[in-house]
Amino acid sequence: MEQGRVKQLAHEIVRVGKSKSRWMVENIPVYVAGFGRGLGIYHSENTRRLAAFQNKHQGQRCFVVGNGPSLTAEDLDKISGEYSFGCNMVYKIFSQTSWRPSYHCVSDLMLSQNKGSEFAKYVESPYFTLKSRYRELDACPKDTVYVYDINHKYYRVSDNLLRYVVRSKATVVLFMIELAMYMGFQEIYLLGVDCTSSFEKQGHFVENYISKELQNKDLDRTREIMRKPDATESEIRRYHLERDMHRYEKIKRAAQKRQVQIFNATRGGQLEVFPRKSLNELYKNST
Repeated sequence: MEQGRVKQLAHEIVRVGKSKSRWMVENIPVYVAGFGRGLGIYHSENTRRLAAFQNKHQGQRCFVVGNGPSLTAEDLDKISGEYSFGCNMVYKIFSQTSWRPSYHCVSDLMLSQNKGSEFAKYVESPYFTLKSRYRELDACPKDTVYVYDINHKYYRVSDNLLRYVVRSKATVVLFMIELAMYMGFQEIYLLGVDCTSSFEKQGHFVENYISKELQNKDLDRTREIMRKPDATESEIRRYHLERDMHRYEKIKRAAQKRQVQIFNATRGGQLEVFPRKSLNELYKNST
């Protein structure tokens, strides 16, 4: 019995050692290069393009658009003249509205691996993604910029996206908020951010937003992250919600330090971290 425990402990030490070595190989070069980028030592066309967006919209306001079930074409029509960030497959609503996002963002691995050709076809705005996701695309929009990313156990808000972003299972909405702050926006309004999951029956603004095959892949991936292969959909939904709320709290504190205001203009939903402000209130004096 004792010998078995010793073998098990030795196996775990080797596993952890290999994991840490792999992490160091993957991420230390990003840290080192990020230090140089932060000092203004640019070494690639992508870096120069990313740097051009820093504080580009200083003091302005923008809308960060999620793909939750509350999102409507009428909402988007109201903000069609505003700066905005769209994400993932929001182009599925383009036929119903004249609105188009100023910037389009994708940070999800599964979508990057399976929807590259769709992004290349439908996305015309500047397309922002993570370098690790950029590598997975079989095709990409013509105006693509990637942010250098590292994988870390805990999410934290980057103080300068020119260096790197800590992805740590963060949602694409968090990525969009970080980009908005990097670009200098001082007022950020969230729209369609219901905090639903991709596998939920009414998780998005349109039915069949994502195929059943990809839904199942998402469920399996989350079970692996949770290290709970028998996790139910209810448990996975709760896991996503608790994890996301914790991250929204972090980005709220980071925004407050930078004197950036974030409001939730979503109709309903589960996100109460940020103060609410309705679109009707924002546009009540418009004609």
